[in-house]
Amino acid sequence: MKRIFFTILCLCIFNATAMAAVTECTKTDGKCPAGCEQTGLLGCDLCTAGTYNSTAGEKCKSCTVKPRGTNSHFLTGDEYAGQTSNTCPWTVTCQANQYWSTGNNFGCTDCPSGYEAKEGNQTFDVTGSGNYASSGATGNTQANRCQPKVFKLELLKNTALISLGWPFEDAEYKNYTAYAKYGIGFATDAASSEWSTSLPSGVLQPNTPIKTFKGYSTSDKAKDCGSSLYFDVSGKFVKNWNELLSDKRLYACWGNLEITINYYNSNGTTTWHVENFTIDDNQEYNGHKALPYAGNIDAGKIFQHYECTYGDGSPCAAPTINANGDVPLGSTTINLKPVFSSCNAGHYCTGGIQQDCPAGTTSDAGASSIEKCYMLTGTNGTQFCDTSNGNEKRCFHLPAQETLPEKIYY
Repeated sequence: MKRIFFTILCLCIFNATAMAAVTECTKTDGKCPAGCEQTGLLGCDLCTAGTYNSTAGEKCKSCTVKPRGTNSHFLTGDEYAGQTSNTCPWTVTCQANQYWSTGNNFGCTDCPSGYEAKEGNQTFDVTGSGNYASSGATGNTQANRCQPKVFKLELLKNTALISLGWPFEDAEYKNYTAYAKYGIGFATDAASSEWSTSLPSGVLQPNTPIKTFKGYSTSDKAKDCGSSLYFDVSGKFVKNWNELLSDKRLYACWGNLEITINYYNSNGTTTWHVENFTIDDNQEYNGHKALPYAGNIDAGKIFQHYECTYGDGSPCAAPTINANGDVPLGSTTINLKPVFSSCNAGHYCTGGIQQDCPAGTTSDAGASSIEKCYMLTGTNGTQFCDTSNGNEKRCFHLPAQETLPEKIYY
């Protein structure tokens, strides 16, 4: 039974197709049949090519169903007359940058935005009737005729910096070039066979604790990413592909974090100075120098160096920093605590300044004033010499006696 039904169905479809055009016009009940129209008082003629009539006794009408294409037209000639439905035979030539689309908007279709014709494409002819292409359409699909365009991406560093130097020797700021293959991904070579969904890591800018890379945007204002951002800090594409339909010049955008350097007093808990600054994008970075120590200092002590730690308490890249030495900017918070030593023997120190004891005197290490300078008695003590008698030099020491102390202070 199923085979009989299928055969009947096929015959019906075949007959319906075969009946799309007639070759004779014989009136029935005084009316010209479908595919014909009345001429004069009594005559009937076939609908001319490009027209049709689906109802007996009606006028022929222009066919309207044909494909898209600038040169799409219905076929002419007597062999295409007598159409009984709006399925007149047509032909069209599609161009090299076009493919054949089906559906309600069938016909020659330009490669969509972001795509271009494949190299070697030729024009092709399609024929058919109604919305059915009988020849020429097979194989001329979008996938076979169109390919994604490749666009150039200029990725500018958007800063005058070349590097942040030590301890970020590897953090170099450069301009890069990358390529986008529409709808596919990104690579550093326009002819690449491998395209990733994000920018290759090699074209991203350095990301440090004091200067954070935020991504690439169309704005050349270093701190303005906002809605103009195209790629985030990881290189992820954050726009729609319909916003990347041409070559693009993109600019790195930055977060220049405020750096705080705390200069501590000798007690290690209070500060004598707090310095705040950010990295300047308008000039090269030449390091940041530690200020000379200007906090309080115990008498008899002299400043040696700073002990450097970051905000989390970890040692700096260089844990010891001299005054006017380079500060290793490895964190947004840097603590510099002074380290002191005792004043050297033979000197006295006030206000952190070391001075020689007066001639003929010396001092023990850690002397806090000139009063701590002294003369020693005895043969190993201070020696006094007289050269007033010609060239003869006469020297003596203060005798070491019970009446004289070992040290006679200034």
